Formats: sequence, C-alpha cells, structure tokens
Amino acid sequence: MTSSAERRAEALYLDVFGVVAANADYFEPATVAEIEAMIVEGLAKQKRCTPAELRADLEAKGSNMPSDSHRLVRVVFKLRRELDIPKFKWDKSFKPAFKSVRLLAQFLHQRQQASTARAA
Repeated sequence: MTSSAERRAEALYLDVFGVVAANADYFEPATVAEIEAMIVEGLAKQKRCTPAELRADLEAKGSNMPSDSHRLVRVVFKLRRELDIPKFKWDKSFKPAFKSVRLLAQFLHQRQQASTARAA
C-alpha cells in the first residue's frame, strides 16, 4: 500500500513530465505530521545535514521545534507548490506561524484544507 505522500510525489512527477495534468481529485491532503517532515527535510537540505540530526537539534530547543523564520519562508515557497496550495498574499497575521516548524506545519495544513474545500 502506498502512502499519500508517495501518491502525491507520483502525481507531481507525472504532471511535471506531461503525462497527466494536475488534478485536485488525485491529491490527498497531507497530514500535519507529513508536512512537518517535509519542512524538516527542506531545512536539512539548507543546513546540509540529515533530517534526523536536524529534528533532534530542533526538538532539543523546544517542543514546537523553533527555527529561523527566514529559513522557514524559503521552505514554504517550495512546499506550497508541492502541497497544491494556491498563492496567497502575505499578511502580518501569519508571523506567529513562522516561529517554529510545528506552527508552520499547522498553518500550511489549514491552508491546504481550505484550498481543498474550495476545490470541492
């Protein structure tokens, strides 16, 4: 059985190479835990370390895994497309979400749920 992340990656691959067009019905919304893992992976690439090392380091700093907001913003631009979240206008009210990995994962999950609801 394939996970929703694997199905999303397959759909993205197929879309990028023109085999099928992106279809909102094909994508399953990611869970907060999956989004959190994607964020940690993106940050790990930026810091040139393994996701496990980075996760351990962030969890040692606090339960919400606090991180530099500038690095988190860079990760969001890539994840937004991968999670099929439409572009949104940045607002000061988003600032708290960019203080930690967990808060950002929850924020992106809410955005994804909202865009999925609109598409349905």
